[in-house]
Amino acid sequence: RGKCFMYAEEGRGDLLEDAGHGAAQTEALAMTAADFFSHAGAQPGSGVFYYHTARLSDTWPETLKHCRGWEALVVDDWSDYGVTDPSMLGYPSLWLGGVGSSTQAHYDVANNVFIQLHGQKTFLCWPPAALHSLSVYPDAHPRARKSQLDIRKALQDGALPQPLRFTLGPGEALYIPAFWFHHVEAEQTSTPPETAAAQGISVSLNVFSQARVTHAAGRILGQPLPPLPTASPGRLAAMLLLIRRITHRAGLDPALLNHLLHSRYLPLLHGVSGGITANEESLPLPDLPPMWDDQHEPNR
Repeated sequence: RGKCFMYAEEGRGDLLEDAGHGAAQTEALAMTAADFFSHAGAQPGSGVFYYHTARLSDTWPETLKHCRGWEALVVDDWSDYGVTDPSMLGYPSLWLGGVGSSTQAHYDVANNVFIQLHGQKTFLCWPPAALHSLSVYPDAHPRARKSQLDIRKALQDGALPQPLRFTLGPGEALYIPAFWFHHVEAEQTSTPPETAAAQGISVSLNVFSQARVTHAAGRILGQPLPPLPTASPGRLAAMLLLIRRITHRAGLDPALLNHLLHSRYLPLLHGVSGGITANEESLPLPDLPPMWDDQHEPNR
């Protein structure tokens, strides 16, 4: 019942609790296509916003015959991995909504070519460097990859860098590289439609395809960690030391951990919706024993 659609991972007991952060605003409903278009076309004054998205092959397989050539929208070349069939690397999806229906600012780990078929949509886009400003949910949260902020309020308050803005009409397309943030909203179109209800309907198609940068990151993250000590003061302390060592060796800003704490976890604790200010005092990290340093293996 909120304007912003925000997919949440469900059925996993290892994730943080999804309470008090929009969990109750989204409800899955079963309805016919005719009912959906009727509700979505009338939604601007109803206060309830309707949104549908699914792979064409899952819910609308008969429409695939009308999407011939979608494979040309697969972005990266994987021939050096022996994969030359684009259908093994991507898939088309359908997106439907009414005026005001929005997708919360987030990033995808796939390349995205988005095509507007009917109606109008506006995209606000930020590069990956805007990660901390957007206060993304932690990876351990059901809404990982999405911003915790009220995007409109954060922009009005100057808590976010100005985005790139793109408005798509029928027949226009936008390429969004993997890891680029985008906040999307369907808008009223001025183009005379066949009916008044159709004027408030947005129909879009996109193709997600595997990104080489995601594959490279997966190979890095898939490497086994060195064994961690199980004795006091515990695995958490050892992990923090390991992260410090990795960030030091990689030449990263030593304040990285504080950035992550400020942007991902403080909003969860305090319900911040307008953004974290840059001049907040850094959070102190715990004092850790000399279990690990750059010259020695961990104490056994």
